[in-house]
Amino acid sequence: MPCNSITSVTLDLKNANLALLKAAIEKQGWKVQHDGTTLTWDYGRSRYSQVTGELTTRSQENGETIKRAYTSQLVQYQASRFGWHVKALSDNKFQIQKG
Repeated sequence: MPCNSITSVTLDLKNANLALLKAAIEKQGWKVQHDGTTLTWDYGRSRYSQVTGELTTRSQENGETIKRAYTSQLVQYQASRFGWHVKALSDNKFQIQKG
């Protein structure tokens, strides 16, 4: 690929909770700017718009990593709402116990 080309990937992520998505992105090591309904990170090269539900990033891998991290944050959040206990079995596997 020529050095003057820019690659971006857009993924659908409808109805995301901005606070949880921001936490998931920050957990990946990026500093996130929150401006109303938009999150921006990676020096402005990546963004999420709550209005369109689109997550735009520089690679498919980054997008999928963020979606997995967001899912993890969502599982933790929902479990805490209902008083459940979450045990991480691996990066993407959880055991949830009621009580």
